Amino acid sequence: MSLLEDKNAVYLFTAYGVFLGGLAVYLASLWLRRRNLDRDEELLRQIEEEEREKRKQH
Repeated sequence: MSLLEDKNAVYLFTAYGVFLGGLAVYLASLWLRRRNLDRDEELLRQIEEEEREKRKQH
């Protein structure tokens, strides 16, 4: 009997699909978080630089 003829094969493939789908969502979440953190870090650097310039002028 081959794997595709087994009645439980649907559950096996569904479980793998759910697992891999969850892993993909998790990795996408990590990537988006990292991108947002890099953007926020750059914004904070710009704000700090502007504050330094204001202090030098006074």
